[in-house]
Amino acid sequence: MGDHATDRGVNLDNQDTPFHFSEWTDIPFSNAAAFGAWANANPDTAYALINRTVSSFRETAQQVEQANNQATYLQGIVNTFQNLAPHADDNRRQHFSKKVNDPDEFDGNKSKFEAFETQLTIKLLANADHFPQEKDKVTYVFSLLRGDAAAQVQHYIDNATQTIGCPDVLTLMQDLRAAFGDPDRRATAQNAIHNLLQKNKSFAEYLAAFNRDIGFTGYNEETKKSTLRRGLSAELLRALEDKDVGAMSFRELVETCQRLDSNMKHTASLLASRSQGRQPRGPGSHFAAPLGAAAPTALPPVSVGDAMDLSAGAAVPRVQGLVNGKLTPEEKLRRRQAGLCTYCGGPGHIAANCPQLAARNARNPVRGAVGAIEPAPAAPAEQEKA
Repeated sequence: MGDHATDRGVNLDNQDTPFHFSEWTDIPFSNAAAFGAWANANPDTAYALINRTVSSFRETAQQVEQANNQATYLQGIVNTFQNLAPHADDNRRQHFSKKVNDPDEFDGNKSKFEAFETQLTIKLLANADHFPQEKDKVTYVFSLLRGDAAAQVQHYIDNATQTIGCPDVLTLMQDLRAAFGDPDRRATAQNAIHNLLQKNKSFAEYLAAFNRDIGFTGYNEETKKSTLRRGLSAELLRALEDKDVGAMSFRELVETCQRLDSNMKHTASLLASRSQGRQPRGPGSHFAAPLGAAAPTALPPVSVGDAMDLSAGAAVPRVQGLVNGKLTPEEKLRRRQAGLCTYCGGPGHIAANCPQLAARNARNPVRGAVGAIEPAPAAPAEQEKA
């Protein structure tokens, strides 16, 4: 190689490594020796070519360094987002709807299926954002099943693949309803309503039982009204006699019954308090009036009162309208028309709330409970049957 090429560092005679400078020259070099021979013949061109190659390497190194810096920067961003991700999940949870109580677990008891289905519907509607996908709902329902109910839908679960083959909640509930639901809910509801009577229950208790089934009967407004009235207690029916029930809507009839029932309870409570507030009299009394205090004023006697208790040792006075311990039809009618109690003849209450009847039953707990009308010797039950 010539001195010119050697001075510029081009001494590659002993190099066997192939050189590829096709980017800058059309001359092919099979190895370093060939390039050295060419460089000795063309020193200026070879020198320029080498400088250009070195510059290219430096540029490539700078690009690699920049790429590394960019990668480091991007990795920092990724790490930042990864650190924020758990907090983002917490924020999303805070925006979930307020958790509604879970339904009771269902074990296949047919009498509890309707309540389970209702509770489940409310849960899935109120907390729909807790179950973003249909499979989440299906899995949730499966988690509530026990015993026969779980066995009924076991065929959907593939333990080998740990998957549930049920497509949606509607399909799952149809299977459960077919196995544990009422096949003729309407007929069942109509039978239950037909046999429902208030008897000695409060109107609130009667209405709760009525509402449990009336929605399944398919009855119209007028049929609901007549069905509700048919099961009312005798006291409420009498209290409704002077009301224009025909002009009322079903809701208005319910509100009227609630008001009348409340009034009767209040009246009975006042009379019972007044009766219990009297001082006992006669021998053996453990109560004495304070010195200087006026003697308590006794309540005015009513037409029958405790004298209707014909138990052993009780005196039986002569009472107008009472024959052989029973009220005459005329006396029954008179008391009802006058708004008097058919047990004691007193005003302001009915037999079911009669304080004297309550006191009598308290003295004779075996024969009857408070508020009950006994078929016992005094025959107050006969008075009520009319």
